[in-house]
Amino acid sequence: MGYLLMPLFLLLQTFLESNSKSLLQTFVEEPKSLSLREGDNVTLACSVDNKVGVLQWTRDDFGLGTDRELSGYSRYKMVGEEGKTWNLRIENVTLDDDAKFQCQVGATEHVGPIRSKYAIVKVFASPQPPIITAGPSLILREKKIALVQCISKGGRPASVIKWRRNGKLISDGIEEKVENLDGTKRMITVSSLTFETYRNISGSVLECEAINESDEESRKVSTTVQIEFEPEVSLTADRETVYEGDTVKISCAAEAFPSLVEYQWNVGGEEVKEARGAMELIIDADRTLNGKKVTCFARNKIGQSSADYLLDIKYSPAFVKSPKDVTGNNGQKISLECSVESNPPADYLWIKNNLSSELVGSGPILSFTLTNQSSGIYTCKATSKGFSPISSAISVTLRGPPNIVPGREVQFGTLGETVHVICEAHAVPNVQQFFWLYEGQEMRQEASNFSIVETQHGNIIRSTLIIPKVGRSNFGEYGCRVKNEMGEVSTVIKLKSVDALPLLIMVAAAIGGLLLTIVLIVIVMTCRKVAKTPLNISPGAKTSPQPDRFSNSSSDTKANTISSLSAPDDLDGSDSLPEYHANFMKSQPDVLPTIKTTYNTDFEPGWHGYGNSHQYTNRAYNNSDNYAAYRQFSSEHDLLDQNKYNNYSNPYLQSNEFNSHTNAAYGIIGNRADPMYSSGRFNAVAQKLEVMGSLSVEDLNESSIGTHV
Repeated sequence: MGYLLMPLFLLLQTFLESNSKSLLQTFVEEPKSLSLREGDNVTLACSVDNKVGVLQWTRDDFGLGTDRELSGYSRYKMVGEEGKTWNLRIENVTLDDDAKFQCQVGATEHVGPIRSKYAIVKVFASPQPPIITAGPSLILREKKIALVQCISKGGRPASVIKWRRNGKLISDGIEEKVENLDGTKRMITVSSLTFETYRNISGSVLECEAINESDEESRKVSTTVQIEFEPEVSLTADRETVYEGDTVKISCAAEAFPSLVEYQWNVGGEEVKEARGAMELIIDADRTLNGKKVTCFARNKIGQSSADYLLDIKYSPAFVKSPKDVTGNNGQKISLECSVESNPPADYLWIKNNLSSELVGSGPILSFTLTNQSSGIYTCKATSKGFSPISSAISVTLRGPPNIVPGREVQFGTLGETVHVICEAHAVPNVQQFFWLYEGQEMRQEASNFSIVETQHGNIIRSTLIIPKVGRSNFGEYGCRVKNEMGEVSTVIKLKSVDALPLLIMVAAAIGGLLLTIVLIVIVMTCRKVAKTPLNISPGAKTSPQPDRFSNSSSDTKANTISSLSAPDDLDGSDSLPEYHANFMKSQPDVLPTIKTTYNTDFEPGWHGYGNSHQYTNRAYNNSDNYAAYRQFSSEHDLLDQNKYNNYSNPYLQSNEFNSHTNAAYGIIGNRADPMYSSGRFNAVAQKLEVMGSLSVEDLNESSIGTHV
């Protein structure tokens, strides 16, 4: 019986084994790897054919359960057709779902287990916005090493951080660190940037860019770099070239951060306390300030710095040391020194005897050997660019016999007049004595027909031989001999006669020209006055019995001239006061001294010259030209004896003062007791001139002497 059951058992076993092979478990669809964003929903596929074992899903090789509801995992469940599909449905994906999933079917007694391929699920999570640890403003000290960090956290995968300065990518000085955040699957990226701080990057923008796969666009954050530095100071002046007397404004500009800056000014090393805190300093340029350094100090909380401005003040040359007169012996070494202060520095030239052709040296010192040829006048001429040159002349004199001044070898005199014969000399040592000779014979001081006067004019001694009432025998050759302790020299002077007629002609012409000018001025002034207003004569003034006559004819205009102040019997038949003056002067030729009239044309319009002074006058009311009258003496003797002219006044001197009691056009003769003025005609004229003294300015203008048109 046992032998019969054994074959049956083997047959059954063989049947079952063949049947089990026909029921092999296989995957129809396996899950695939994919990437998700946090919060998405996803289904992982799993379909099995001939499933006989138990099916489950694993996450990171940890089983999730065998029932379709997957209790304990609220967001997980298996879905699909019963008996065929066991897909894993995940709701609201989180970072916990970032794992590898697998679908597994267990074994049976006769069927082995099967496992699907791993499905790698990547879950992307967006990071928080990046931050820069410094905040929106990064304040740094100059010339330090700065460290700034940018942090991106909370994302998965980790963010990639890039740095830019003013939009330009930075590649140096970056260190990056990536870690899991607090043991979670979230990541944190910390990027550190180090760099040196210079003021030229102050105000630049540092930008941190965080790039994450979970975001479509990168996220950026920036900070503004502010470099704290001590002031950088610069000085500027309001004019390029500064001249003495100018006012120059120097401005101090300080670039600094913080910008709160205190200022201090020093000039020549000394503080200008009045300018403390000011950004500008105003200086009145003076040569004493030339070359001095103006310093502006600027300080803030970081530190202090300064800038300098060197004053370059242009000023005209002025002598610091002038050359001095030198007297020496023959062969002596002479050194002349000339020192001038100016800016720009002066160039020196030495000129001899005021002749530009005799340029004898340059530089501040001139050295030479004293000889007869090297003695003379030396001029130091200093020239500074942009200014007029200055000069100083000195005399270099050689000790020796006197030198007679040339140019007086021929002199002239008028027969019957006093003659001055002049001999001039200079000498070192001084002149001791002059000797005069006539026709070879020495002239003695004891003689009564001449006199000798010695005078000094600078370094020149003049000896004047005065011969009164020179006669024909006095003309001829005179000898002048000059002596000092070094020797003596002599010269011959020829005295020649000159005719006095040309001189009289010139004097007469000058007087006539002056009288004609006065008459023309009076006529023009009277015409202007008559054209403006009718003639009004004050009741108190004496009037002529003959009425004034005015012509209204446009064809023939007659000028009738009559004195409105003179009666016919007073003037002894003379028609007018100017005519009387003319006749009177012809009859008295010795009343007036020789008069020379000069016309000054060098003044600009509006300026009249009187002697050496300048006085502004209005030409519209000036009734005279620029006349200056003076006496011209033909000899020094006349000058010494000028008292004989004291009784005479020049009747033709012009004056603009109307308030005096003397007619400005005609001077009253001072000494009436002189018999010369005892005639009735002269007394009448004088009387009428006294009447004019009581008239007003307006009356004088209306009744100008002798001319009505």
